[in-house]
Amino acid sequence: MSKVSVGDRISLDDEKATVRFVGAVPPTKGEWLGVEWDNHERGKHNGSKNGVQYFTCKHTTGGSFVREQKVNCGVPLLRGVKDRYTDDDDDEEQDFDSLTFANKKIEMIGMNSNHELERLKTVSLLNRDVSSPGAPGEIFTVLSGVVELNLNGTLMSAWEDINSIISQLPRLKLIDLSRNKLRWRHGEDESKLQPGLSIETVILNRCELNWKQIVQVSRMWPNVRFFGASYNNIDDLEPPLPPGHFQQMEMLQVNGNKLQSWSKMKALNKLSRLESLQADGCGFSEVEMEEEDLPHLKSLSLNENEFVTPVLFNHLNRLSNLQHLYFMRNPINESKEYQDTILEIMVAKIAALEKVNNMKVTTQMRLDSELDYLRLYGAEWRNSGGHQDCGQNRPSEKFLQNHPTYMKLCDVHGAPQDIQIFKKTTALKSNLIELKIVDSVNSNFKPVTRKLPRSMKISSLKLLVQKLTKTSDMRHRRLVYVSKDDNTFVVELNRETETLHDVSIEPGDHIELRIKTDELPIPLPRTLFLRKTR
Repeated sequence: MSKVSVGDRISLDDEKATVRFVGAVPPTKGEWLGVEWDNHERGKHNGSKNGVQYFTCKHTTGGSFVREQKVNCGVPLLRGVKDRYTDDDDDEEQDFDSLTFANKKIEMIGMNSNHELERLKTVSLLNRDVSSPGAPGEIFTVLSGVVELNLNGTLMSAWEDINSIISQLPRLKLIDLSRNKLRWRHGEDESKLQPGLSIETVILNRCELNWKQIVQVSRMWPNVRFFGASYNNIDDLEPPLPPGHFQQMEMLQVNGNKLQSWSKMKALNKLSRLESLQADGCGFSEVEMEEEDLPHLKSLSLNENEFVTPVLFNHLNRLSNLQHLYFMRNPINESKEYQDTILEIMVAKIAALEKVNNMKVTTQMRLDSELDYLRLYGAEWRNSGGHQDCGQNRPSEKFLQNHPTYMKLCDVHGAPQDIQIFKKTTALKSNLIELKIVDSVNSNFKPVTRKLPRSMKISSLKLLVQKLTKTSDMRHRRLVYVSKDDNTFVVELNRETETLHDVSIEPGDHIELRIKTDELPIPLPRTLFLRKTR
């Protein structure tokens, strides 16, 4: 009689599979195992033979029938550890170097074969054919000091076996169970699970689990702080967690789960200590956030979702402690409308940000971003009823809903002038503008007048000014333009990719070379735009 049960995991020729059927397959004699391969291209059919459906597969070619004697059913964990760490073959490569979890690299260094197994603190059985805890108590007898255990991609198949293992490792802090297909062998009864009180990090990536299954086994790690459940079958966060479960959690990864609606994430409000959330590739197209949501969240990753407008940043600004945002490879990042301004919009709209995509938000970056944001949406503000005169400043409700931080930034920096926000068309004008170039550092330099194309980039303008003024080192110089109509209106020319048209330079304005200082510009009256200096 077969020792293999439906749901067990086996391997054959370096391919892993799940047993879906055990029994006879007429007209052949003897017992067969019907297996569903992890790699569906390895199989031959969908679980049927001669018109009889013995088991089902997700893919039409995912199944095979194999004899038990030809497959590897795995070994107990302690046997796997001995094979891994007491092998005398010095040429065998280490199969595990490090584990990266939420940008944290955890070193997993194997022991030399001369060390006693009892001294092991870290055990890596990555991709090993380990399938069971073995005899009762044998793990504790030898490995009770283990702190980190990697069972990623093994043949473990039952939650009862996982619980038996962790109950014998009283010092265990980290366990990686990724790429294991786990089920209940004797019915779903989480009340029998023994908690691993020392466990702080649990990784269950690519285990084909839904949220209900995760909740059922949460009793095993009541004090978990870092939890990875990426690339599973989580499409909702129901049912809710039992009282007291996951209350120590600080970091959660749900990348690659098709949650799609942010409203489902409201369930995470119960995680009172959650500081970091990774939700990349979850299919989100909008975010709705209330002031009381995720009150302690400091880091949020929303890469590879479906966001197309910057409205979500208004909601993210309601997260009062949000300091780090990772936001890449969304449609809005690549769109022609936003690809050149998305960084500035994020920084301007989210007041507490300290890092964006791992880039530090410096004081200068925030200043530039907020000023650019005021200019970028200045025309929309004016057209909606906004005005530099406080008495006439009545932007529409729609504008204020779309840009809730705009008026606050005007209070800080001053409202943008019309000359900055309404670009004059060049269609009926000459493409050349006549400008006077002045060197305020070198009194011997006589101002010169040049006709320059409106399409000229600031980077090219700097080279021209350097050549005309014979300045050997521009690192201690800064370039500005001064309006011909108001010599107090001064704009820094520090964005090399912008053109003369972008910064609204008009014929007769002065291009001036000045000494670079580290001082910030002095605030001007509210009716003037801040990109001015003394």
